[in-house]
Amino acid sequence: MNHSTSAQVFLKRFWQVAFFLLVNSASAFLINLLVARWVGPRAFGDFFFFVSTAIVSTILFDFGLTRTLLRYSAFHQARGELRHKLGYYAAVLRLKILIGAGVLAVAFGLSQIWGGSLRWEISLGLLTGFIISFSQFLSAVAQTEENYTAYNLVLSFNTLRLAIILGLAVGGWISTGSLYVVFLTAPLLLGLIPGWRLGQDLAHAAAVPEAHFYGKIIAFGKWMIVLSVLETLHQRLDVILVRWLTSAEQAGYYAGALAFFGVVYLLPSFLAVLVYPRFVAAVSRKDTAGLAHEYRLSTNVMTMIAVPLALGLAALAPDLIGNVLGARYAASEPLFAYFAAYSLMLGCHLNSGGLFMAKDQPYLIVFIVGCTLGVNLAGNLLLIPRLGIQGAALSLCLATLVSWGLSWGLIMTRYQLFPSVKHVAGYILLGLVMAIVVRALPGQGWGWLLPKIMLGGCFYLGSVWVLDRWAGRGWLPNHFKPSGAIQ
Repeated sequence: MNHSTSAQVFLKRFWQVAFFLLVNSASAFLINLLVARWVGPRAFGDFFFFVSTAIVSTILFDFGLTRTLLRYSAFHQARGELRHKLGYYAAVLRLKILIGAGVLAVAFGLSQIWGGSLRWEISLGLLTGFIISFSQFLSAVAQTEENYTAYNLVLSFNTLRLAIILGLAVGGWISTGSLYVVFLTAPLLLGLIPGWRLGQDLAHAAAVPEAHFYGKIIAFGKWMIVLSVLETLHQRLDVILVRWLTSAEQAGYYAGALAFFGVVYLLPSFLAVLVYPRFVAAVSRKDTAGLAHEYRLSTNVMTMIAVPLALGLAALAPDLIGNVLGARYAASEPLFAYFAAYSLMLGCHLNSGGLFMAKDQPYLIVFIVGCTLGVNLAGNLLLIPRLGIQGAALSLCLATLVSWGLSWGLIMTRYQLFPSVKHVAGYILLGLVMAIVVRALPGQGWGWLLPKIMLGGCFYLGSVWVLDRWAGRGWLPNHFKPSGAIQ
């Protein structure tokens, strides 16, 4: 296998679809910033609680089935076994509908009874997450079929949300209620066409799930169900606890800073999703060298993307707070350093879960997420009463550090696969130098913000290019050398 050609094909596909993900992530970024500026810290704290509930419930209502589907459908797609692939599509869809509707009904009722003043934020967040979980299902189908037009479409709901919200703002119809409706309906609208086509394909192929499909889904998916429960508890735990243990205003300060950092790991997370079928294909071929290459390449690209974004945001904290959120969010500034460390560490190992699943060892992910959840929960309960919102941010950093260390440790000891430590450390070092340079630049206001961003980006990319040219090829992803262990 020509690994250089494989890397070029992978990177070409990545950048082809990255544009749509960038637009979608930029839309989510702008929505949070616009709403934060329009409604103020107190109302934004409740709005972000709703958003966090939707993110949490998206994981809950997926039940780990999408990852199970991708594991088996990619395997049968590679072998040309159409009937088996469609059988898994139909079986997973049926399970998602039956189980999800029951859980939604119970959770919706409980939130109305015990949700207090936040009962509608919880209830509508649950319903929004339920709908988005089907967008994830459709994206897994599109990814298996290598139909990235459909993939981009079903995951572009934030772009549609932004367009509708801007229209509402122009008409003077912005309210928290209208925002909740927009968040609820946008993913439903974008999923109609791909969902209709999938239904026709299943009906045409008469893909009735057989008993052994459910058996395999349960055998592999039982770990995914446990994982989905743990991730549900872990995801946005800090935001939820900050809101419950402090106040809506403090939650608004916390969410205002956190809103910037979603952009850091969105591209790395997409890359992790894109590389997962390649992990599965390499494992199915027993191609150890190919698997090692895919792992190191994806780790390098993720780190190279995450470092300048995370550290650049931390360096620009005063400018971003003053120019984007406004003076009311001054208390958010100390959180930027914590969130930069958190998002950078997360961006470096987002492909680890896909590797564990490709190796049919999802229980390792359950172990890692369980440990991370324990650290995060204990940290929040201990540190928020003592340090306030900075305690929540510190707890998030510590939990992410545990996740990163366990992931890399298990991959190295169990699979003898080693990340390119030299490259990861090099990217972080260059990012730190870039952050120091950007922070030292004079000037305030909008007129200085864009030049600072451009100068920081040019400094970082130029430094990587110089290393690639003069310190040995391999620092730019398209020149990455697959040979060697720890580099």
